[in-house]
Amino acid sequence: MSFRNILGKPTVRVNCSSPIIVSEGDDVTCVCRGEGGNPPADVTWYKGSNKIGQIGKEEQRLTFSNIDQTASGTYKCVAKSHSLTDEKSIEIIVYYAVPPRVICLTSTPENAIFGKSVVITCEAIAVPLPSYTIIHNDTEVVSTHKTYIIHVLEYSHAGSYKCIATNMLGNSSKIFSLYIERKATLENSNHSGTEWYIVVVSVVSGIIIGILLSYIVSCCLRKFRSGNPQSNPEPKATEVDATYQELDLTKMNTEDNYQSLIVNVASNDDDSTYTELNKTRNEENNYQSLT
Repeated sequence: MSFRNILGKPTVRVNCSSPIIVSEGDDVTCVCRGEGGNPPADVTWYKGSNKIGQIGKEEQRLTFSNIDQTASGTYKCVAKSHSLTDEKSIEIIVYYAVPPRVICLTSTPENAIFGKSVVITCEAIAVPLPSYTIIHNDTEVVSTHKTYIIHVLEYSHAGSYKCIATNMLGNSSKIFSLYIERKATLENSNHSGTEWYIVVVSVVSGIIIGILLSYIVSCCLRKFRSGNPQSNPEPKATEVDATYQELDLTKMNTEDNYQSLIVNVASNDDDSTYTELNKTRNEENNYQSLT
């Protein structure tokens, strides 16, 4: 038996991965090869049970130009050598085409400060995905991507920025104005805020200190008043003063003096004082007798 009469089973290889995701209007090509078959394999593409295109010897292409939604589905490549076959399937998914629409064009941070960095970002929705162009002041193309980064802001960077998003169905654009703030403006704003903070803190502190001082003074006065006597009591008349008043002869007559002496003598236990008073009485009686 000659070598040519030995049958060999082919092996199917495709150069595209599954699934193939495309948008309406795209072009799609996928190549299928039947390798190692004896005799050389006949290669055919199918969608379901329907044959697509012609039969190729050891190779066949699946091609779509300006693909549409009807092309979505599962495709099978079959390689056949006599009665021996091999096959492989792929899936194609076609999305409806959507014209572009720019939904936002912004800067980060919002407040662009001289000497700082800023990022300008453009966002659009479209199928297939759009390409981007960012133009400064309608004259200079500064970016062909969805973002434009300025590392050190100069005043020349101020102005209008226009983003254009484009796909096969058309384009859309949006304009954004970039204003650059001076560094001093921000510093003055911060300084003003600091001054107000200092004023508020000072006023509140003064009120608190005033309340504390009032409380301390009130407590001290209350304590001082509770520690002092109410009034100086009148000194009690001593026995000596009372006796002196009783013996004030300039204000009393002779009889009163005598009675006063009798009372004082009666309250005195001293015998010598009693004897002296008796002598005084006898002399008074003698005086009256002579008179």
